[in-house]
Amino acid sequence: RRFQTILVYPNGLNRLEPSVQIAADIAQRTGATMLVVAVLGPASRAERSDPSLMRQERRRERDELHQLVADLRTEAVDARAVLLTGSDRAELLLAEARDAGADLLIKTARGGDGPGHVKFGSVAAKLLREAQCPVWIARPDPGRDRRVVLAAISPQHERPSLEQTDRDVLDVAMQLAELRNAAL
Repeated sequence: RRFQTILVYPNGLNRLEPSVQIAADIAQRTGATMLVVAVLGPASRAERSDPSLMRQERRRERDELHQLVADLRTEAVDARAVLLTGSDRAELLLAEARDAGADLLIKTARGGDGPGHVKFGSVAAKLLREAQCPVWIARPDPGRDRRVVLAAISPQHERPSLEQTDRDVLDVAMQLAELRNAAL
């Protein structure tokens, strides 16, 4: 079984969020555990001036996360909630993926400037560069799901180890494409 632990970091804690849809679909098909992650950043100025506001906002985020996980469980997905706190979202996600033994990390890209454009923010870019597992950056507009998996590999290699890395990338991409009925 290729995918055992899928870490998903959605832009919003709802079932219709693209990264949640993709992760749930793969988890259902493979029996993988889905870790749904929310990151609580540093307190805002308003929250620092009114601690009750901060507690209320944190409680709301936690409740939304747990509700999403409960909804996924009703769909026979082995979903678990992971609540992280800190300012460097990318580092927190990388550490959680490593510690949890994630073999796939899924995040939704930020929306771009106009139709068909997608932005990779600093968190996505860092995950793509530094994650020890495959990273899937999902399109932010689920209505435009083209069912295409794009895998970046190098056509020329100066080191033989990179050839194996490219084979591994293609292997994962083919499995994901098959699971999602997508073109590669």
